[in-house]
Amino acid sequence: MILPRFISGIVERPKFSIFTTVLAVGLLSWPVGDVRTDNSLSVWFVKDDPALVAYRDFLDTFGNDEFVLVAYQVPGGLNEAELNLQETVAAAMVEVPGVARVLTASSLLGLMPEGGQEALEKFGLWGRDGTASLIVQMEVAEDIDSRRGQILESIRSILTTTLEPAGRHPHMAGTGVLYEGLNQQTERDGIVFLGLAVLILVVLLRLALGSWLPVALTLAPTLAATVATTGLIGWTGHSLNLVMAILPAIVLVIGIADSIHILLAWFRSYREAPPSDRNQRRILVTGVLGRMALPCLVTSLTTALAFLVLVSSRMAVIRELGFFAAFGVVAAWALVMVAMGTGLSVFHVRPPRRAFGAALENPLRRLGNVISRAPTRFVLGSLVILALLSVGILRLRVDTLTIGLLPGDHEVVSDSRWVEENLGPYTPLEFTVHSGDLSVLSPEILGGIAEWQEKAETLPGIGRTLSLVDLFSLSTGSVPATAEFAEILVSGVQSQTGDDLASFMTEDRSTARVTAFVPMGTAQTFNRHVQALQSLGREVFPSGIELSATGYFPLYVRIIEYTVSSAVWGLLLAFLGVFVFLGVLFRSKRIFLVSIPPNLLTIAVVFGAMGWLGIPLDIATATVGAIVLGIAVDDTVHYLHVYLDARRTSDDQPAIVALVQAGPAMILTSAVLSLGLAVMMSAGSLSIVYFGFLTSLAVLAALAADILLLPALLLSWRRQ
Repeated sequence: MILPRFISGIVERPKFSIFTTVLAVGLLSWPVGDVRTDNSLSVWFVKDDPALVAYRDFLDTFGNDEFVLVAYQVPGGLNEAELNLQETVAAAMVEVPGVARVLTASSLLGLMPEGGQEALEKFGLWGRDGTASLIVQMEVAEDIDSRRGQILESIRSILTTTLEPAGRHPHMAGTGVLYEGLNQQTERDGIVFLGLAVLILVVLLRLALGSWLPVALTLAPTLAATVATTGLIGWTGHSLNLVMAILPAIVLVIGIADSIHILLAWFRSYREAPPSDRNQRRILVTGVLGRMALPCLVTSLTTALAFLVLVSSRMAVIRELGFFAAFGVVAAWALVMVAMGTGLSVFHVRPPRRAFGAALENPLRRLGNVISRAPTRFVLGSLVILALLSVGILRLRVDTLTIGLLPGDHEVVSDSRWVEENLGPYTPLEFTVHSGDLSVLSPEILGGIAEWQEKAETLPGIGRTLSLVDLFSLSTGSVPATAEFAEILVSGVQSQTGDDLASFMTEDRSTARVTAFVPMGTAQTFNRHVQALQSLGREVFPSGIELSATGYFPLYVRIIEYTVSSAVWGLLLAFLGVFVFLGVLFRSKRIFLVSIPPNLLTIAVVFGAMGWLGIPLDIATATVGAIVLGIAVDDTVHYLHVYLDARRTSDDQPAIVALVQAGPAMILTSAVLSLGLAVMMSAGSLSIVYFGFLTSLAVLAALAADILLLPALLLSWRRQ
């Protein structure tokens, strides 16, 4: 009773319906302009994640491990003029709020009796072919993520006014630079996605619907739902990120499907009984919406349910995508009902002269007759395809490369390559050495660290390493013979530099920090490096001395685990939730069972294609299974809704009737969805390109399964 009253209220009171809808959308959309973009660490993990808590403890102990590496070519070597230039730059950067310290060559040269290029290389301040660098360390601050862009802009401004006039061409690298690059790419991709999606949809809908009025009625409510969803992100204090960048396009494209189904049903009813005045139009609209509101609501709820299961993910970005996408899909349904109820009753929307649906009815009827003659062949053919796809699924790999989320020609990527080629690996893998009852300044511990570093630098993929030992080597050239002598050296360094050395060891001397620098790589690559270095630690350090991986990259590696769990549990929960919902809705064991294979085949197409094409399961594609299921089941619901109506009228071939009546809308909505989702292939991020390709492929696979396999299953079952 609720749906009929809702529809009657819209049709009978169009002005009130429009007013309240505009008011609600306006209120929700109010903070759209304030929604910020954030791709930093905090958006990937939930606040109470144990790995994130451990990372925060590391920051509190040793300071921020986030740094900006500024590297450039020095034509004349590190002469006095060059060192003075570096000091000028460093003095300006230290004044930037958010910068903790700046390490330069002159910072170390004062600690070396005779100076030395080798020591500068060890600290990452000098490289091949006269490459010099400055290392800018960020402060530990709660709001560092929101201030990072401003800090980096200040650093760039200083470089523009100091290094560049001196003929130096700086390159910037580091995790903070990467975060900011992702932020900019996210904003750019989000604008491109939405703009291209709207353009493609306008062209496609104009061709299919015949005039601009139905195009406007189709696009307006889903655009409003998209804006309202983005506004809700602002109201709740969340932000956009690389994963959430797909949200506006998804809400827009998925929401349009309901409008298309309703419009094609309106055109069919209009041709059968053209209304002569406004009252008859209202009666006709009420009837059309009365038939279509429930299946459209069911498809919206199943899609929303598939998104909502993503809230179970251990990755914050995926949780947020699931929640906001579910809201957007349901909001789109409500706005579509209002737009269609008021628009079709107030405006005279006539069917196009060359009706899209009518042109497809005969081909679909012929296809139905072919399927009805040999339905078993279509079922067996689907099983063969499923077997081939299963082999591809076994080839699927899980990995993620953060810098790979940016285009290959992005400035951040090219600068990173330049720095690695000229200065060496700069990505830090952090470790702590827990000394037990000993002081980390004891010869046993320092000697073990020195041995570990020496052997670590011989491992494949490991560049330089850095620890207290290297700091002491600046003045002594060797490991201190006693803990007392090491304490004297520490006091000397502290008095000369003003640095308390908290970034190298804890105040109680129980824990030392050791860093290994490696090339930028994938999470799996970093994991292999960490495992190799920890294994080496077990060989070098005596019993009771513990070498532990810490810092940022254990979190990065943890993303692999979370990606797998998000993909597997998200898909399983979505599958369970969606089909239990359909079973309760249709109240038919037969209908419930035949609805599963077409959607299972669609899922297999996606993951099989990923395996065969070498597309990894990563932070961007982890959600693809649940999302694809939510989209794919829509055509199944519309087909079965018409099938059940045809069966109740005692039609001899309800499966073919459903194909003819529901097929045109299924084809048009699939074309809209496929092309609309394909706009993501224009993204700068390769992972988002993959997401767009896979979801677009899934829509086409779902259409094929629903117009070929689903009728074949129904016909085969009926013959038994």
